[in-house]
Amino acid sequence: NGHTYAGGALVSLAFDYSIMREDRGFFCLPSVDVQIPFTAGMAALIADKLPQPVAHDLVVSGRQIGGSEAHQRGVVNEAVPADRVLPRSQELAATLTGKDAQTLATVKRRMYPLAVGHLSRSM
Repeated sequence: NGHTYAGGALVSLAFDYSIMREDRGFFCLPSVDVQIPFTAGMAALIADKLPQPVAHDLVVSGRQIGGSEAHQRGVVNEAVPADRVLPRSQELAATLTGKDAQTLATVKRRMYPLAVGHLSRSM
């Protein structure tokens, strides 16, 4: 519903689905500007979840992008009008109900091996 910066942006990358307002808010990975390098786990999450050219651009530039651009570049699943953020999020979440949790966990481990490997070692 608003901005997702730094740690909040990283948390949003860990979600199964992310919805952003099309008219307000920014996604930003400002590590390079605040002089706080990513941990290996953070870098792995970014690498696993974002298209490589997009990840490179956002990490190296530290620039912020709005909802429409975030959607176009594959950072979020959808950018919708403000009144559709919650309903659309609920609709997407409902598509996961009834899925076998163990199978879903295995699928995610195999799809995102870098992030899972680094993050599980750091816990």
